[in-house]
Amino acid sequence: MEAISCVKAVILAASQYKHHKSDDNMLYLLRQLDVLISVTKKGSSLTFLHPKQMLSTEFIACLIEIMNDPQTRASLAYKTMTLLNNLASASYLHEFFHKQFDVAAVLTSYLHVCLSQPIDENVILCIKLLQKLTYKTETSAQQCYVEELVNFLIHQIVEVAESDFTPWCLGLLSNLCRSNAYVKPFIKNRENCKAIFKKLMTYLRHQSQKVEIFAISVICNFCIEDEIGRRIFQEQNIHQVFQLLFSIILSGKPGTTQQYAVDLFIDIIQFEKFRTSLINYDNLSQSLQQVLHLLVSLEANYSSEILELLLRFCEVKDLRKEICHLLLDSVTQKDSKISCSQLASSRGKLAPIFTVIYWATVAVECHENLPLVALDLLCLLFKAAFSEGLFVEKIVVFDDLLLAVLQGIISSSSQPSESIFAVKNLQRRLKAVVLLKILCTSETTCVKMVSNLDILTLQLIVEQQMKTNTIGLNSNLTFRHSVEDMNDTSEISLDVMLMVLDLMLILSNKDLRYGQQMDKLLQDPHLMPLLAFSLTSVSEERITTALRLMFAAANRATFSMTLLSENLSWFNRRSQLPLVCSSVIPSPGVNSLSSVALPSSTADTRSSSKTLDLDVSVQILIDKMQKGLKLKDLRSSELIALYEHRLQSLQTKENHLQDLLETKTATLLQSDRLLAQFRLRIAQCEAEGHKLRCLLQESEQHREGLEEKVDALTSKFELLNSEFERLGQENNRLEDISGKHRQLTQDYAEQSKRFDSCQRALKTLRQEHDSLVEMDEMLKRHSETLRQQLEKASQQVLSLEEEKNNTSIQLKDKETKVIDLSRLLQKTEENLKSKTSDYDELEVAIDKLRTELTKAEQAKKELHHQVSSLEVVCRQREASIKEKDGLIEKQAQLAALIHSCSGKPMSTNQPSNF
Repeated sequence: MEAISCVKAVILAASQYKHHKSDDNMLYLLRQLDVLISVTKKGSSLTFLHPKQMLSTEFIACLIEIMNDPQTRASLAYKTMTLLNNLASASYLHEFFHKQFDVAAVLTSYLHVCLSQPIDENVILCIKLLQKLTYKTETSAQQCYVEELVNFLIHQIVEVAESDFTPWCLGLLSNLCRSNAYVKPFIKNRENCKAIFKKLMTYLRHQSQKVEIFAISVICNFCIEDEIGRRIFQEQNIHQVFQLLFSIILSGKPGTTQQYAVDLFIDIIQFEKFRTSLINYDNLSQSLQQVLHLLVSLEANYSSEILELLLRFCEVKDLRKEICHLLLDSVTQKDSKISCSQLASSRGKLAPIFTVIYWATVAVECHENLPLVALDLLCLLFKAAFSEGLFVEKIVVFDDLLLAVLQGIISSSSQPSESIFAVKNLQRRLKAVVLLKILCTSETTCVKMVSNLDILTLQLIVEQQMKTNTIGLNSNLTFRHSVEDMNDTSEISLDVMLMVLDLMLILSNKDLRYGQQMDKLLQDPHLMPLLAFSLTSVSEERITTALRLMFAAANRATFSMTLLSENLSWFNRRSQLPLVCSSVIPSPGVNSLSSVALPSSTADTRSSSKTLDLDVSVQILIDKMQKGLKLKDLRSSELIALYEHRLQSLQTKENHLQDLLETKTATLLQSDRLLAQFRLRIAQCEAEGHKLRCLLQESEQHREGLEEKVDALTSKFELLNSEFERLGQENNRLEDISGKHRQLTQDYAEQSKRFDSCQRALKTLRQEHDSLVEMDEMLKRHSETLRQQLEKASQQVLSLEEEKNNTSIQLKDKETKVIDLSRLLQKTEENLKSKTSDYDELEVAIDKLRTELTKAEQAKKELHHQVSSLEVVCRQREASIKEKDGLIEKQAQLAALIHSCSGKPMSTNQPSNF
């Protein structure tokens, strides 16, 4: 009621804004739209908007009028489109938008108005809403907005730079190409067709998987059967497409990308080339197994898409066996104990087939298509399993659970035909009955079904359809009128009834009770119009089922073949007669006169057919006369037939009135007799009334005496009751005291045990405390010694640092000396080069000196390295310094020797000690 009041408030606010477009009225309308948007947000129930109610029609028309108004402000249009987007989530409202209001055309016109301005949030929301409304929706070529919309989308995709707006345009173009055969030749005949293909090809390696899926979908719908498509979708490319689709599906994130990936998969496996490639796909088994494991953990919305994909896979013969193996192979004997209540709680721990069974139990009010797709998948799997003899022993393990689930679906309360989900509920019941028929293939399951299935439920379903189905109720009307008056549930209800009767026919071979119920149902005259309609239907399965029932009923003496034949002839004549004469001829319904006086021979049937043809021709002439045609247009034979028919009809009316007069006379005589009997009964009643009055007076006196006794007993009872209550209260008080005493006794015993344990724990804690005190004293002494050691170590570190500084100073001095020596050696080498011819013996000494110099340089590098780690190897460095001093003295001696050999005395200012 709250949602309906919100809808009415929006209609009222829109009406006020329409007549007076002021800011206050618009703000009030925006507030009402905000309230309704919050009511209709994702996950909310939208059943308050029934497509057949005037309130819903008026409400949607109000929103469409807002969108059609060119003066509508952007904020108001945004709120309106947001509300339409919320409402389009319901499938029945999605269809309502498309058929009754053509909302897509309205949004396209609004989009055309917005093109004069830069792309804003209104344009993006409009494209998103168009994508949702055109998803899986066929559009006729006569709708002019499609061409305009396609031109806009191609312009945005091909000529405009890529932006966040591009994926939505690709998705909308994918919808239009997928559902409308008119769009494909329109795009192919464009001048920039090659540019469109080149642009789409660039999107095949896009960073976004959504863009890739949209582009592949458009290309597949475009040219999958053309030469270009054959070149694009080669064997290697097809495997890459499969890999991309499986990766998106297995990502486990429900959304638009996953939804379009599943749809694309369903579309491409319809072609033989893709089916063959899928069968030869290397990772097929692993991917299917991952899909089934994903199904266990998914939500209901995305599970419907996955189940539909598995259903399409099962339609491929070579994949059906693989899916059967993956679903049923993990079923064990322990699974026979699973009940219906355990499916929801522990489905993640069970075999994947139990997840499918669980989704079949979901109500269509929560998820419309999920239980239907789950039941279709179960029907296809079990039919293949029983026909090919695969995993039959596995199915028998959980057939008790399956029978309980299907029994619950069949026995669920049926909704009225005006309900939104009436058709879905009937489809769910029909698929459950079909699955029961398939399970009858197993002898073991069939025996269990006979004992577990409720025969009264099946009987009630059939009887309800025979009495309420509009096909049977309208059988006394004309064919045109009955077809128009049939609601959406008539034929599906008829299919449910036929399947239930066929199931009972199968089970009648196992149990005689089903045969007895079949006899009762087949002799009901209400069944004949429904059976006749099924036999004249265009559905092959319906005709097959009806023929099977008719052949089974022909052997029964109670079956009226004549009534069935008459209904069949009537349905056949109605389908062949022109619509002009369809409003004249009465049908042979169950309560019609022809059903009371049935024809007994073929001659009567022929005469009745001739009379019928005469009635038709006469009615045509009457229609011509009523339309103002001249009598000269008629032939004399037709005029004679006209007057003869009028005379016959008047004679028939006279006979009928005579019969009525005789009937009324007999009825009047019978009324007189009944009146005399009634007067006699009145006299008897008066006498009996007098006796009853006397008895009543006596009973009143007796009652007064009993009332006094009752009052006395009541007072006494009240006293006893009060005493009893007092004693009960006292007893309760004593019981409370006794309970408290027992509780205190138990508490005392527990406290005493706790006290003893606490004393023992206290002793142990004291011992631990003493040991810890001793340990603390020991640690204090140890800490004092460590402190002293630390002070000594710090003093040593300071002394070492001083030594390190002194050593570094000495090293620097030594380095300067080494540099001077190297310079001196360079001069010596220059002198030696000039006198190489004279001092060959000295070359050997010079080479030795060079080698020692390189060693000195290496030692210098080692000294640099040792200085960085002087704190550790200080003493080693002192030894190495002494060694270097010895080497330097040797070098000095060598230098002196070289000078002495050359005849040049050493300079006096040169230090003798390096």
